[in-house]
Order: sequence, then C-alpha cells, then structure tokens
Amino acid sequence: MDLTTHENTELHTLSIQASRVLADRFHPDGYTIGINEGRAAGRTIDHLHLHLIPRHQGDVPDPRGGIRHVLPGPSPDKWLS
Repeated sequence: MDLTTHENTELHTLSIQASRVLADRFHPDGYTIGINEGRAAGRTIDHLHLHLIPRHQGDVPDPRGGIRHVLPGPSPDKWLS
C-alpha cells in the first residue's frame, strides 16, 4: 500500500472508532477485517477501503475463508451480470 505513516495510523484509528460504534449498537462477538490490496488480491478498481464486518457466533456455518464467505449471496463473478 502506498499510504504514508500518518495515513496508515489514521486508517487504523478510524477502524477502532468504527468497531466501537458497531460494538455499542450490535454487540458482535468479533470482526472480520480485510483489505484487498492489488489486483492479485482481488481488487478490481484502484482504490483503498477497509472491510469491517461485525460477526456473531454461528452467523455462518464456517467463518473461515475471508470476507467472501462471510455474507451469503452470489459469487463475485455474478456481481456485474
């Protein structure tokens, strides 16, 4: 990532602030956090964003495998159809 030290610190600080808001409202058991950096990682549009997904015990049968398997729905190949 081409973030400055200050930008990286701000991103981390913002993610902590956002997780506190989510904790107060939804009381999750944990979070799935992800960044797709680079085309090889699945980034399709050149930008940076952070996925911060509140998780609850048992919300999916098997939470392993990253953010693609967190939310039910179609395959990414069908997003543009």
